[in-house]
Amino acid sequence: MPILECIVSGVPVIAGSWTGQSEYLGNMPDNLKLQEVNSEVANDGIWFHGNNGKWYAPTDAELLLKMDHAYFQGRKFRESKSWTDYVVSVREKFTWVNAAKKFLDLVGETE
Repeated sequence: MPILECIVSGVPVIAGSWTGQSEYLGNMPDNLKLQEVNSEVANDGIWFHGNNGKWYAPTDAELLLKMDHAYFQGRKFRESKSWTDYVVSVREKFTWVNAAKKFLDLVGETE
């Protein structure tokens, strides 16, 4: 939830659209999402030893571009109607009531 909390609070977030956080980024404009990713063998030498799949990382060029955009354009975007509409849609979708309804739907106890 920290990513979602940052987004609706107007804090710039740089997040990949290929993991669970993609649920929060659903209707974020594509030009604001990281798109270019490198697929790398998951190997950090501590927990991952190259035998448990891959992980994804943005290209350096795209990450720098998005960081630059977040820094220089973030305030302008947060003052736009597009951002306001996005935040409202996120706030309406991710509430405790909606989470409870989704859970009840999954366990089959809806009214």
